[in-house]
Amino acid sequence: MKEVTTPIIKKLNRVHSILFGVTIAALLGVMFLLFYTVDPSSNPVNNYDSITAEQIILLLTLVAVPTSLKMHSNRIKKLKADTSVTPVEKIEAYTQAFVRRISILEIVALVNIIFYAIKHSDNYMWLAVITLIAFVFCRASEKELLSLLQTEKETNDEK
Repeated sequence: MKEVTTPIIKKLNRVHSILFGVTIAALLGVMFLLFYTVDPSSNPVNNYDSITAEQIILLLTLVAVPTSLKMHSNRIKKLKADTSVTPVEKIEAYTQAFVRRISILEIVALVNIIFYAIKHSDNYMWLAVITLIAFVFCRASEKELLSLLQTEKETNDEK
């Protein structure tokens, strides 16, 4: 079974690494551009719209990060409990759950980076960094996929 899961995990981790690299490049690019183009003495006006946008993005980040992690966890638990699903369907479902999780985190990080570029507020940068920290720990796991594919009979035989 390991010969089937290894290439899948490598592909998922490659996608993870590419998305992480793109997000880091975007964040560093925006920081570099703002460092050299924004006059430090001209502080953007914190009007009501800016504060509201900041609160909405903060709420989006605080809700989306744990929600994406919990959705993935719940999907894996359901797949483990469902004995009627074939191993191929389990692999496809694991892949979809993984892609959904990293997509949500990627979108949240990019939204924070975009607002950091627009509003010049360091809060957005820190929210992007928090999202990227969660993103780092969301790599695909061969151990998790193998345990998902193990049937109840195989688990009992090992004991």
